Amino acid sequence: MRRFVLAGAGHRAYEMFALNLYEKYRDTIVLSGIFDLSRTRAEYFIKNADPRSVFYDDFDKMIKAEKPEGVIVAVPDALHDKYVVKALEYGCDVVCEKPMTTSAEKCARILQAEKKSGKKVTVTFNLRFVPVLMKLKELVSGGAVGAPLTVHYEYLLDNPHGADYFRRWHRKAENSGGMLVHKSTHHFDLVNWLLDDAPRSVAARARQSLYGQKYDSGKRCLTCPEKKECRFYFDITTQDRIRNLYLDAEKDNGYVRDGCVFAKEADIYDNMAVCAEYHKGAVLTYSLTMFNPYEAHRFSLTGTDGRIEMTERYNVDSEITVFHNDGRTTVYKIPKDTGTHGGGDRRLIEMVFGGHKADPLKSMASSADGIRSVMTGVMANKSIAENRIVFASEYPELL
Repeated sequence: MRRFVLAGAGHRAYEMFALNLYEKYRDTIVLSGIFDLSRTRAEYFIKNADPRSVFYDDFDKMIKAEKPEGVIVAVPDALHDKYVVKALEYGCDVVCEKPMTTSAEKCARILQAEKKSGKKVTVTFNLRFVPVLMKLKELVSGGAVGAPLTVHYEYLLDNPHGADYFRRWHRKAENSGGMLVHKSTHHFDLVNWLLDDAPRSVAARARQSLYGQKYDSGKRCLTCPEKKECRFYFDITTQDRIRNLYLDAEKDNGYVRDGCVFAKEADIYDNMAVCAEYHKGAVLTYSLTMFNPYEAHRFSLTGTDGRIEMTERYNVDSEITVFHNDGRTTVYKIPKDTGTHGGGDRRLIEMVFGGHKADPLKSMASSADGIRSVMTGVMANKSIAENRIVFASEYPELL
């Protein structure tokens, strides 16, 4: 029986790891320990996911008692490095939720600890396992449009999804690195993976266009006198899992899950644009907006021999069109898949924990992949703050 432990008992850890491991791999894997500052949340995991788990409010005590082969890290982003490094120092492999961390200094800490320990960090980039994006990788790597020259990538977060980041701990950049790290790490990794390359320079602009800027941080949806008129009202009592993991757990650590999306303390951006030049010569233009009527990827890549266009929306059929320079057009229909994140979560879990060895698309992401995606966001944030182009050469120990 393989033994893993989990650091961080939030909704994502429950949905992504705890449920999948028990439902699919209970005969070969045990999630033997759960570390969290909230006993209420951990006990929800134990009751509803893996009853063999034991709650710990001390990470070191858990590692010493459980002696796991691997640690799953799913605490808030800015704390990833703390527990990744500790796990490596204890001689454990690490499976880390994205983003791997939130700053250049923290990337360096993880890289050094990984090298010293001889253990491995795997970063869970589930977009690499979504069928339409796997097909996109196959086509680009197979030379369907020749050498890549330019990429246009627009990600639209819909209103419910985009607003939700402004209710949670993510709304403070010190916790999440901002959306160009927390959310865009998915998208920067996808482009890096498709191009088999990394940016040599990044320039960016961003602002708060809708959320934040208005109320003191104490305001919350549950007790708000304006909730009947607010289109962003979120009723935390109506979703059983969210209520159990967060509202019921407030007594443990005071964390409020339904903060006001217009809180003044929210210092992250909701409207972002990035331009990056890659080492092999391709140029990326990217945008992330968080207040759209629907959610989708819009992606195009033009190469020396043609152009690929793709629009992907979760839970609906997707389509990739290849426009060849000789006038031909090839269309690929990709049926929708079941499960969270378009089936990407399920396939990722199978690859990480199911013992699958074949990885023809190089979908498994290492710490190096994690660093490249985080640093794209870090460089973008620095470009915004300093109003200049930021170069990878400024971080020679990482890029």
